[in-house]
Amino acid sequence: MRTSTIVCDSTLAVDALLRPDGPSGRLVRRFLERREFDLVLSGPLLEEIRRAATDPKVLARLELSVAEVERWVVSLGVLATLVGVEHDEDRTGPETDDDPVLVAAAAVGEAVVVTLDPELLAKPATGAFEAVRPEVLLEVLEAQAESSASRAV
Repeated sequence: MRTSTIVCDSTLAVDALLRPDGPSGRLVRRFLERREFDLVLSGPLLEEIRRAATDPKVLARLELSVAEVERWVVSLGVLATLVGVEHDEDRTGPETDDDPVLVAAAAVGEAVVVTLDPELLAKPATGAFEAVRPEVLLEVLEAQAESSASRAV
């Protein structure tokens, strides 16, 4: 698994807000504090994260105001690599809730999608796409950090 380019979906972002010490929160913190990987988002994906994070049911569980959540989302957008996506008018088949994530992953060519969404996790890995839970990526990042530390000694 290549961990240099990561796409996260709204399930991960909301979980990071709700459980900052959980796997999703720790992963987002590693991005914000250490920049161990490149977080890739698109405009539609960032909007999906904003909508999910400001949902009244989510806000009721947070000790943050709408403005604070909005600033957090904007910060993600500023620090992440934003990819442009074009709407494909010729696309056939029903749109799914996963489209912004899959389109962002396709735009970078090779990415790990970090998600809690069972439908995304069930999709088979390809050369350009692999969906994993945040704890799996955290384990890989820890192993890479240990390997780098032992080589530096």
